[in-house]
Amino acid sequence: MTMRKHQPRSTRRDLAIWALLVAAYYAFPDTVAKIAMLSVGLLWLLSGALVLVIVLLYFIDFGRPK
Repeated sequence: MTMRKHQPRSTRRDLAIWALLVAAYYAFPDTVAKIAMLSVGLLWLLSGALVLVIVLLYFIDFGRPK
């Protein structure tokens, strides 16, 4: 018989954060949309830079003939 791990429930703090985000979106939709697009773009750039660094390190380590 396997024990199931306890799944954390959403707390009041989580619900308050979501409520603030929704209220901010309804109050300032353009600003919130711009912030969301900037954060997604920044994550996209950082992940692309990470992939580039990994590929460059791979070729530096294994690319030259021995």
